[in-house]
Amino acid sequence: MAGLRVLVAVAQADGVLAPEERSALEGSLSGLELGTTVDALFAEKVDLKGALAQIKSTDARQQTYESAVAMASADGTTDANERKVLEEIRNAFGLAEKKDLLARFGAEAKDTILPSNIAPISDPAMREKEIKEDMLKYSVFAGMLGVFPIPGIALATDLAAIGLQVKMIRDIGQYYGFKVGAEAAKSLMTGFVGSTGVRIAVNNLAKFVPGWGSALGALSNFAATWAIGRVADEYFASGMKLEGAVLKEAYKKALVDGKKLFGMHKDSVMTKKAESDKTMESLNADLSAGKLTQEEYNRKVSELMK
Repeated sequence: MAGLRVLVAVAQADGVLAPEERSALEGSLSGLELGTTVDALFAEKVDLKGALAQIKSTDARQQTYESAVAMASADGTTDANERKVLEEIRNAFGLAEKKDLLARFGAEAKDTILPSNIAPISDPAMREKEIKEDMLKYSVFAGMLGVFPIPGIALATDLAAIGLQVKMIRDIGQYYGFKVGAEAAKSLMTGFVGSTGVRIAVNNLAKFVPGWGSALGALSNFAATWAIGRVADEYFASGMKLEGAVLKEAYKKALVDGKKLFGMHKDSVMTKKAESDKTMESLNADLSAGKLTQEEYNRKVSELMK
């Protein structure tokens, strides 16, 4: 709970919890055993110094800081108040500033993971079959990326998962004859999912909370990817005419289905992890050593899905 209070403090850094931040936090926290209500968590005046003092281990401190950076970057910018809170967290934990950490959050919006070259399919039944197969493939792979509770690496794998979700949207569009750029696909996804920064912040922190663990990361990534695919399918099937409110409601319903579906495919997620472990270990080491940028890491990770 101390880590979650730190995230709320970051969200409230400018004196107010924006509606989009609140909505994204509510969605990310749903289903977690918090020991309090989400409303109560948002309403309290966070004692940041006290919350930070409760976080003792080196790994937990590193993970909390990285989650706070993700939270501060949720709207695409980091203002002076948010930077001040991040500095307070760093100082309390005795951490050095990582200047490249904020830059990572722009990586998944860049055109570094190219879409597949997919020919449009006019037959509805055949198109539906291909899209569902792709959705499951992406969901299993994203679920695998959620099973990495390692400070620094957990953040990187979540960013890679978002890059793949953007690619999936672009691929689904091609089945309907629509070619969508990476920024447009990311904007579409953010419109009905909410801030990806908030989602990463909560997922990244939850992986290190006893009782939640990496299994939550796998479930969250799998379900979100499945739901994003479902909504993208509906959107392109409508000729890209569905309104934002309709897409948001469709996402909520699809997310419930995705969580149920995860139970049927959990073994596939773990099998994929076993198959990818050696390569992922090498990529993670190269990223940690600065031999790969986040963009390069995203691209190399995506190649494992083929």
